[in-house]
Amino acid sequence: MVSTPLLSAHDGESYFNITTYRQVVGTLQHFCLTRLEIHYSVNKVSQPMQRPLDKHLKVVKRIPRYLKVKALLTKMDISLPRIPIIWCDNTSSVAHVTNPVGRMKHVELDLRFVREKVMNGVVEVNYIIL
Repeated sequence: MVSTPLLSAHDGESYFNITTYRQVVGTLQHFCLTRLEIHYSVNKVSQPMQRPLDKHLKVVKRIPRYLKVKALLTKMDISLPRIPIIWCDNTSSVAHVTNPVGRMKHVELDLRFVREKVMNGVVEVNYIIL
Protein backbone atom coordinates (compact mmCIF):
# COMPACT_ATOMS: atom_id res chain seq x y z
CA MET A 1 0.00 0.00 0.00
CA VAL A 2 1.21 3.50 -0.78
CA SER A 3 0.93 6.12 1.93
CA THR A 4 0.75 9.65 0.63
CA PRO A 5 -0.54 12.81 2.21
CA LEU A 6 -3.91 13.88 0.92
CA LEU A 7 -3.85 17.18 -0.91
CA SER A 8 -6.98 19.18 -0.30
CA ALA A 9 -7.92 22.41 -2.01
CA HIS A 10 -9.30 23.87 1.22
CA ASP A 11 -6.98 22.88 4.10
CA GLY A 12 -4.02 25.20 4.61
CA GLU A 13 -2.88 28.72 4.01
CA SER A 14 -3.00 30.25 0.54
CA TYR A 15 0.32 30.52 -1.28
CA PHE A 16 0.74 34.15 -2.28
CA ASN A 17 2.96 33.85 -5.39
CA ILE A 18 0.77 31.94 -7.85
CA THR A 19 2.92 32.85 -10.87
CA THR A 20 6.02 31.22 -9.39
CA TYR A 21 4.01 28.13 -8.45
CA ARG A 22 2.71 27.83 -12.01
CA GLN A 23 6.18 28.25 -13.50
CA VAL A 24 7.71 25.57 -11.29
CA VAL A 25 4.87 23.11 -11.96
CA GLY A 26 5.11 23.85 -15.69
CA THR A 27 8.82 23.06 -15.63
CA LEU A 28 8.11 19.80 -13.79
CA GLN A 29 5.56 18.88 -16.46
CA HIS A 30 8.34 19.03 -19.05
CA PHE A 31 10.42 16.66 -16.91
CA CYS A 32 7.54 14.18 -16.98
CA LEU A 33 8.40 13.36 -20.60
CA THR A 34 11.67 11.73 -19.56
CA ARG A 35 11.12 11.07 -15.84
CA LEU A 36 8.06 8.87 -15.76
CA GLU A 37 8.25 8.16 -12.04
CA ILE A 38 7.23 11.76 -11.21
CA HIS A 39 4.25 11.90 -13.57
CA TYR A 40 1.60 11.05 -10.95
CA SER A 41 2.97 13.54 -8.41
CA VAL A 42 3.22 16.33 -10.95
CA ASN A 43 -0.32 15.60 -12.09
CA LYS A 44 -1.60 15.99 -8.54
CA VAL A 45 0.21 19.30 -7.92
CA SER A 46 -1.02 20.62 -11.29
CA GLN A 47 -4.65 20.46 -10.22
CA PRO A 48 -4.82 23.42 -7.76
CA MET A 49 -3.39 26.02 -10.19
CA GLN A 50 -6.07 28.61 -9.43
CA ARG A 51 -5.45 28.75 -5.68
CA PRO A 52 -2.43 26.72 -4.53
CA LEU A 53 -1.87 26.34 -0.81
CA ASP A 54 1.38 26.30 1.15
CA LYS A 55 1.20 22.51 1.47
CA HIS A 56 1.00 22.18 -2.32
CA LEU A 57 4.24 24.14 -2.57
CA LYS A 58 5.87 21.76 -0.07
CA VAL A 59 4.95 18.80 -2.27
CA VAL A 60 6.24 20.62 -5.36
CA LYS A 61 9.59 21.18 -3.61
CA ARG A 62 9.88 17.45 -2.84
CA ILE A 63 9.81 16.43 -6.51
CA PRO A 64 13.15 18.06 -7.54
CA ARG A 65 14.72 16.72 -4.33
CA TYR A 66 13.72 13.22 -5.39
CA LEU A 67 15.26 13.78 -8.84
CA LYS A 68 18.54 15.03 -7.31
CA VAL A 69 18.79 12.07 -4.94
CA LYS A 70 18.07 9.62 -7.74
CA ALA A 71 20.72 11.24 -9.98
CA LEU A 72 23.25 11.14 -7.15
CA LEU A 73 22.57 7.44 -6.51
CA THR A 74 22.99 6.71 -10.21
CA LYS A 75 26.34 8.53 -10.33
CA MET A 76 27.53 6.52 -7.33
CA ASP A 77 26.46 3.25 -9.00
CA ILE A 78 23.93 2.54 -6.28
CA SER A 79 20.90 0.83 -7.77
CA LEU A 80 17.37 1.16 -6.46
CA PRO A 81 16.19 -1.82 -4.40
CA ARG A 82 13.15 -2.18 -6.65
CA ILE A 83 11.75 -0.88 -9.91
CA PRO A 84 9.90 2.47 -9.65
CA ILE A 85 6.12 2.12 -9.92
CA ILE A 86 3.96 4.44 -12.00
CA TRP A 87 0.43 4.61 -10.62
CA CYS A 88 -2.31 5.12 -13.20
CA ASP A 89 -6.08 5.40 -12.75
CA ASN A 90 -6.87 4.41 -16.36
CA THR A 91 -7.24 0.65 -16.87
CA SER A 92 -6.94 0.95 -20.65
CA SER A 93 -3.59 2.72 -20.38
CA VAL A 94 -2.29 0.14 -17.90
CA ALA A 95 -3.40 -2.71 -20.17
CA HIS A 96 -1.85 -1.04 -23.21
CA VAL A 97 1.59 -0.44 -21.72
CA THR A 98 1.84 -3.89 -20.12
CA ASN A 99 0.72 -5.84 -23.23
CA PRO A 100 3.73 -6.28 -25.56
CA VAL A 101 1.71 -7.38 -28.61
CA GLY A 102 -1.39 -5.21 -28.33
CA ARG A 103 -1.93 -2.65 -31.06
CA MET A 104 -4.13 0.40 -31.09
CA LYS A 105 -4.66 3.17 -33.60
CA HIS A 106 -3.92 6.75 -32.63
CA VAL A 107 -1.87 5.87 -29.57
CA GLU A 108 -0.04 8.76 -27.98
CA LEU A 109 3.73 8.79 -28.17
CA ASP A 110 4.08 8.83 -24.38
CA LEU A 111 2.21 5.51 -24.08
CA ARG A 112 4.62 3.93 -26.55
CA PHE A 113 7.51 5.38 -24.57
CA VAL A 114 6.13 3.97 -21.31
CA ARG A 115 5.52 0.59 -22.94
CA GLU A 116 9.16 0.48 -24.03
CA LYS A 117 10.33 1.30 -20.48
CA VAL A 118 8.04 -1.39 -19.01
CA MET A 119 9.32 -4.00 -21.47
CA ASN A 120 12.94 -3.06 -20.63
CA GLY A 121 12.22 -3.44 -16.90
CA VAL A 122 12.96 0.21 -16.10
CA VAL A 123 9.52 0.97 -14.60
CA GLU A 124 6.38 -0.88 -13.58
CA VAL A 125 2.83 0.36 -14.20
CA ASN A 126 0.06 -0.47 -11.74
CA TYR A 127 -3.59 0.51 -11.48
CA ILE A 128 -4.72 2.71 -8.63
CA ILE A 129 -8.32 3.24 -7.59
CA LEU A 130 -9.16 6.89 -6.96
